[in-house]
Amino acid sequence: DATNAILKRAYEINKLQIETLEDAKAKNFTVVCSKQDAQDLLNMIVDPYAKDEYGRPAYGANPKATSQLACLLLGLASELDPAIDALIFSTLDKHAPTMDPAIFRTLVQRMAISNNKGINSKFRKLADAVTQKPKWPKKSLILSHIWESMGLRVTEKDIPDIINLLKDDTLDDTLANALAICLNNIITLEEDSAKKQELGDTIFDTLPEKYRERLQGTLGRACSPKALEFYKSEAEDPNKWHGSEVFFASYGSDDIVPYLLELKAKAEAMVEEAGEDKAELRKANAYLKTAEFMISGIVGQNRARSSEEAAELIALVYDKINIDTSGYADTEEGSEERADMDKCFAQKERLINTLSLMGDHEWVVEWLNKLRDDSDPDISNKGRLALEK
Repeated sequence: DATNAILKRAYEINKLQIETLEDAKAKNFTVVCSKQDAQDLLNMIVDPYAKDEYGRPAYGANPKATSQLACLLLGLASELDPAIDALIFSTLDKHAPTMDPAIFRTLVQRMAISNNKGINSKFRKLADAVTQKPKWPKKSLILSHIWESMGLRVTEKDIPDIINLLKDDTLDDTLANALAICLNNIITLEEDSAKKQELGDTIFDTLPEKYRERLQGTLGRACSPKALEFYKSEAEDPNKWHGSEVFFASYGSDDIVPYLLELKAKAEAMVEEAGEDKAELRKANAYLKTAEFMISGIVGQNRARSSEEAAELIALVYDKINIDTSGYADTEEGSEERADMDKCFAQKERLINTLSLMGDHEWVVEWLNKLRDDSDPDISNKGRLALEK
């Protein structure tokens, strides 16, 4: 019938892996879909398990998968015809409470990658409309799919609405995660550091406290002054370091490193003071491990640094890294020289492991080249292997 004929086009789109009109043009595929075709596809999407006049499944043995394929054609058609675009959004609004969430998600995600003018404002209107509807069991899941699809389109203007949703005591975890991702994206996409700090403070001031831990990384990347003040206050108690480690490890500036080195020194002093007390030693070593995690988190941030910035950071964090370890075998066991070499080797190895997980930033390649050319053959080999990854 007519619907099957339309679906054949959707199957072809899926087979050719066409996502955009540019893809279609490049693959010589003509997208054909009238408004009536779109309505027929939407009828199936809204009620994929409908029966025909004989009581049989109207859309085949796997109507859910078929409906998801139909979303591919609808997404492309929405770019060609504003009337189809409007029809899709009005259908999503009207039938959100009864739609299969997985099919709803496929359609909104397909709409999200379209080149429709004003698509973000359309998603915002849809999110507002769904938010205002009476509660139903899967309302939060449907809302999470809308916000998830808005992901990289959100701006600072969306922060108040996101925060208001997070203040809802009945909010479920799925929607909370989607909203947290949106807040993180707003911070990540902001290039101006002063503006980023301001937005971070706004989030910190208005965010319900129960979500603060979930958004530690976002607040850290924003270099929020108010969040920094709060977490530094928390860090006065070493027992709270573990609860603050994500904030400090994610902090978006190397300026935090001297402070973290102070925490590390404090932990090392506690290790010394613990002596033979196993309980205290275990506790102090846990503090030290947390401090080292925070510091390595800063070094391991996959971002651009100038050669000078990288050198300054590495000199701060790896204080023994410039020691020549090639004569290790000739040093006396237990000597201070041997101990310094052990620390140097460990620091170089740790740095190689960190850099090997990062992108090809100039400073990363510079340091791996330097380590590959190290006088110690073991370090040189590790550096070479990291460069070859």
